[in-house]
Amino acid sequence: MTNKSSDKRPMSSRYAVEVLPGGSDPVETPDDFFKLPFVMLSVAKRMSGKTCSMSQFLHILNKMGRLDRVILVSPTYENNKHYFKGLPLNEEEDVLEPTLDAADKIMRIVEEEARVYQEFHEQMKLWREIQRLIGNKGKKGGLHAPGLVDDVMQHVEKPTHKYGGRKPVVVAFFDDCQNTAAFSTKSSLSYMTIKHRHIGKTSEGSIGVSLMYACQNYTSASGGIPKTIRGNTTILCVFKNKNMKELDIIAEECSGEVDVDTFMAVHEAATEGDYSFLTIDLNRKSTHPSMFRKCWNEWITAQVVPSIDELTDVAGDDKSTENKQTKKDKKKTRASSDKRKRSGATPERENPSKKPVGGGPYTGKQQLAKAGRAKQKCPGPQM
Repeated sequence: MTNKSSDKRPMSSRYAVEVLPGGSDPVETPDDFFKLPFVMLSVAKRMSGKTCSMSQFLHILNKMGRLDRVILVSPTYENNKHYFKGLPLNEEEDVLEPTLDAADKIMRIVEEEARVYQEFHEQMKLWREIQRLIGNKGKKGGLHAPGLVDDVMQHVEKPTHKYGGRKPVVVAFFDDCQNTAAFSTKSSLSYMTIKHRHIGKTSEGSIGVSLMYACQNYTSASGGIPKTIRGNTTILCVFKNKNMKELDIIAEECSGEVDVDTFMAVHEAATEGDYSFLTIDLNRKSTHPSMFRKCWNEWITAQVVPSIDELTDVAGDDKSTENKQTKKDKKKTRASSDKRKRSGATPERENPSKKPVGGGPYTGKQQLAKAGRAKQKCPGPQM
C-alpha cells in the first residue's frame, strides 16, 4: 500500500530542521559579553597572569549580577586567596583540593542547588493555593471552619530562596590542576565538561555549571588537557607562547572556526604588552563584530585580512567550507609562521579609517605582513 503525502511544499521546507521551543532559559548578559553557561580554557606559562585574569573575569560576572556561587578547585588557594576577595566563594564548602572526586563533588553541589530550587517552587505553589483559600473564606471553595484561618496563618510562612526564586549561576574554576588527580582519566572531569549545561535538572530546565580551566600546557606527554575539554571549549584564551609547536596544535584544533594564518596573525597582535592574551569566542553572539578580543575588553577586527572579514561578516554561519587548506598548505603556513617568528616580524598597524592599498585582498605572505587590527573598546563591564 502506498501512502501519498499531501504536503506539496518544496523539499527544503518539508525536511528543514526546526528549533523547537523549550529547554532552559538562557542567562541574559550584556550584548557585548559572552554567552552563559560556558567552558573557558586559559593556556599560559607560569607567571603569565592566568589566575589574575580569570579571577577578574569572575569579578566582572559578579558586578553584572551574573554570579551566585563560585567553586574553586586549586592546590594554591592559600597563596592566591586575595584574587577571590569579594566573590561568592565559601572557603569552607567550595574550595576543593584537586582530588579524583573533585568533579563529582561539583556535580553534587549543582544537583543540590537544583533540588533546593525545585523544592522552593513547589512550596510556593502550595503557599499560593493556601492564600487563595484564605482569600475566599466564607465563599464557595474557601475556608469555613471558625478559627481555622488564624491557625493556618500562624503555621504557614511564605517560602524563601537565597537567590530570589531564580536559578543560580554557578561557576567552577580549576586553577593549575594539571598533573593532579582531578585531571586523571579515572575522574569524572570529562563527563562533567560534556554535560555541563545539563547538570542540575529541574522541571524548568537544568541549572548547569560554567567551567573555567587555567592550564600551563595545551598538550604534554602526561597530564595534558583532555580532548573532551579542548573540544567543548567555548572561550579560548591564549597567552604569549614561545613554543611554536604548541601554538600550531592550538591553531590546528581551531581550524574548524579560524584558519591557521588568521590565528597566528591575531595571536601576535593580541599578545603585545605584558599579561595580554588572545580571546577567541567560539560561541559568540550574532551582534559581536568579531570572535577575537585582546583580553576581555578590546575587539580585534580586520581591515585587510580576508579570512577575518569572512568570519566577522555573519556570526554563526556554517563554517564547514571556510578552511579549504590542504595538509600541505598548512605545513607551508606553519613553516612561514616559524620563519616570521624567528625574524621578529610583526604585523603593521593600519589606520581603521583607511582602505586597503591596492584595491584587492592580500594573500600569503602579503596577508601576514599587512595584517592589521582595529581597536574597539567593548562598552561592557571592565576591570
